[in-house]
Amino acid sequence: EPATANTATDAIIGVGPLALPGYLDRLQIVTRPAPNRLRVSDFERWAGPLGDDMLRVLADNLKTLTGARGVSVFPWPVGQRPDLAVSIVVHAFEGVAGDRVALRATATLRDLRTKTAPLIWDVHDEQTTVPGDCEALGAAQSRAMAALSRSIAEKVLSFNP
Repeated sequence: EPATANTATDAIIGVGPLALPGYLDRLQIVTRPAPNRLRVSDFERWAGPLGDDMLRVLADNLKTLTGARGVSVFPWPVGQRPDLAVSIVVHAFEGVAGDRVALRATATLRDLRTKTAPLIWDVHDEQTTVPGDCEALGAAQSRAMAALSRSIAEKVLSFNP
């Protein structure tokens, strides 16, 4: 639900860059069927580059959750430097259909208008998924992205450099 009056409403928020571990930076969907084993799907694929899609989803969600005047994705458009910027390092974004999805990331929020210290925090989210195909796994990953978006929005709305 969109926020009402808040400190971020008049801010322009920049989202990115976003870093993915090498094993996720591919079009194929990667799952972890065992603690020490990865499976790269031969047939299930993301609609586009995972990092780009994650940035787009985060930007859309943050616009709604913060009521910000604007949200742009890194690299910033020429002449449109944001007021606040959030960068994300994804450590894990994986799961197994019929079990769970885990998202672990570190986010850094900076006020680009000042030289104040950035706010850095970790996000850990797990979503259960029901037995089924890749669609159930994708739905759980979407819920994990929503949790990451909410965490970032909360920090943006309470950020007072």
